[in-house]
Amino acid sequence: LNEEYNNKFILLIPGVSLSGKKKQWNPTYFAEIANYYENKNYKICVVGTKDDYSSVEPILHQCKNIINAIDSSPPNVIYSIARKSSLVITNDTGPGHVASLSGAKILWILNDNNISKANIKNDNNQFKIFSSEINKISSKQVINFIKKNNLL
Repeated sequence: LNEEYNNKFILLIPGVSLSGKKKQWNPTYFAEIANYYENKNYKICVVGTKDDYSSVEPILHQCKNIINAIDSSPPNVIYSIARKSSLVITNDTGPGHVASLSGAKILWILNDNNISKANIKNDNNQFKIFSSEINKISSKQVINFIKKNNLL
């Protein structure tokens, strides 16, 4: 990543494994978040495998100048990008857990259940939005949460 983006970009992790589809927040909502913050002069970066392309596609369509690391983001790259990010927004997914190891501010979009609650550690850089149905969390709720908690 270019040095100019070190303090002004957001890492989005919209994909999940095939077995984790119940944990996936709607990719269109990720795109709405990406578009909102791109218009506030944040650079948006997406990571994942080639299997995550359909999850990233709405973001690619809504944003003009994205850092697209799909299919070129093994764990060490995710970790490095997360360390430079102003904020990481993710589902409960492996790459999100890798990003959390970086110490970056992370906003988790989660199902309100014991598994999700147990999987995400509690520390000052881990923020969580829960719902009994993950896709009932709107992009507006996420933006308001980010503002309320001064995450950016």
